[in-house]
Amino acid sequence: MKKLDEFLNSIDEKVDKKFGPVSKKLRQYFVIFSATLIASLFVIFLVKTSKEGPAQLATIIQNDLEQIEKILTNIDTTCNILSFNYDSLRIDFFTVEKFVGSTIGCLNLAYPGKWEGPYMQRNPTLQGKFYEVIRSKDGFFIAPGLGVKLPNGQIVGKDFIITSNTSMTELLTDEGPLNYKGQKLARKIEFKIGDWDSVFTQTTTVDKINTALKEFNDAMPFTKLETGTQHA
Repeated sequence: MKKLDEFLNSIDEKVDKKFGPVSKKLRQYFVIFSATLIASLFVIFLVKTSKEGPAQLATIIQNDLEQIEKILTNIDTTCNILSFNYDSLRIDFFTVEKFVGSTIGCLNLAYPGKWEGPYMQRNPTLQGKFYEVIRSKDGFFIAPGLGVKLPNGQIVGKDFIITSNTSMTELLTDEGPLNYKGQKLARKIEFKIGDWDSVFTQTTTVDKINTALKEFNDAMPFTKLETGTQHA
C-alpha cells in the first residue's frame, strides 16, 4: 500500500513538473480574459443605458400623466371639483379611502360623499417626488414635481420655474424643457374646474324660477288695482 502511494505521488510530481507551467499560464490568461469580458459587458450596459434610459423615463412620465388625468377626471365626474387650493398642488391623496369635510388634499369638492377612494394603492411619484397639478397662464396641467430630473437633463424648479403666469404651451414645444424628442412631459387637464351642477344652476330649475317670477310680475298690476278698488 505504501509503495502504491509512493508511485502515485511520483506520477503527480512528474505531471506537475511537465504541465505545471502550462496550467499556471492558463489560469493567468483565464483571469485576464474574465476581467476583460466583464469590463466589456459593463461598458455595453452603460452605453445601452445612456441611450435607452431617457426614452424609457419619458415613456414612464407619459404613462403616469395619463393615469393621473383619468383619475382626476373620474373624481370630477362623481364629486365635481370646485377648485384647487393653490397654484401648485401635490398629488398625494389618491390612496385616501375616507375623509371628513369637502376638502381632500388640494381639492374642494361639491359632492365629497361620492368619493370612491382609494383610487391607487400608492400615490404616483417620480424619483421619490409627487406629481403636481399646476395652474398656468393657459390652464391647469399635471407635471412632474419640483426637483425631478427630466430625460432631457432639465431639473424642474431649477432650470425652469412654472408659475400662474407661465405659458405651458411654450414649455411643451419641441424646444421647450417639458419636451423630450417630441414626447410631452406635462398634460393639460381638459375638464372644466368649478362647473358645479347645483340645483340653482340647472337649466330646468332656472327656467321654472324665471317663469314663476314672470307670472308674479304680470299679476302685480291687477293686484294693486283690486286693492285700490276695495279702498274706494
